[in-house]
Amino acid sequence: MNTKQDSAGFFEHTIWSTVLKAKAGDEQTRAAALERLLTRYRQPILRHIQACQGCSPEQAEDLTQGFLHQCLRLDFLSQVSAEHGRFRTFIKTCIKNFLRDQHVRERAAKRGGGQAPVSLDETDGEGNRLLDPAAPAATPDVVLDREWALSVLNRALEALSHECMAARRGELFEALKGHLGRVPEAGTAAEVGARLGMAEGAVHTAMNRLRKRLGELIGDEVRQTVGTQEDWRQELKYLVELLGH
Repeated sequence: MNTKQDSAGFFEHTIWSTVLKAKAGDEQTRAAALERLLTRYRQPILRHIQACQGCSPEQAEDLTQGFLHQCLRLDFLSQVSAEHGRFRTFIKTCIKNFLRDQHVRERAAKRGGGQAPVSLDETDGEGNRLLDPAAPAATPDVVLDREWALSVLNRALEALSHECMAARRGELFEALKGHLGRVPEAGTAAEVGARLGMAEGAVHTAMNRLRKRLGELIGDEVRQTVGTQEDWRQELKYLVELLGH
């Protein structure tokens, strides 16, 4: 088996590979590839910026928009290389530099004041907490990582939902989706089976298949922003650790 060749083919169509290849393309191609990648990271970027700045949701939104605009406007891809491996690592450095530059530009006018504190109970439009009270000592880097892990899981669940809907198993997915990431309570399969007119054994089989497919979809999501197959394995392991806390 040619490991080097297999690894190259394995990541042939990932977003990260697209970005690396786009460096040699025209301006429109590079911008489209980068925008696609940044869109996947928008929410983790926003939460990371808010944790770094300790600012209000509105201020974090403005800074995020400014950061993304700058990434798309400047020759952002010139700094990207395969050696960076994980896009997440690269983007953290870019955010740090962006916020430093923002501080230098605004220091004279604001002197660091005027930022409203954020309540730990405040939520966004989807009901998600803006800050995680379960981890008050979490560093901004960890905030971004957790948001990344949750975004990967949510995209994988959404993809699985679409697959189940297409296979006319949407009701089964809705009944089981809350049990795919943990050991279900005793009697869950029997209760779901009674509700959907399925045998308990059939529910157990369906649950196992959905778990397996969810794992595959999560793996596909992680592939989008890594540089090598070894990075992919490490990112999967790290994602499981993050979601386990």
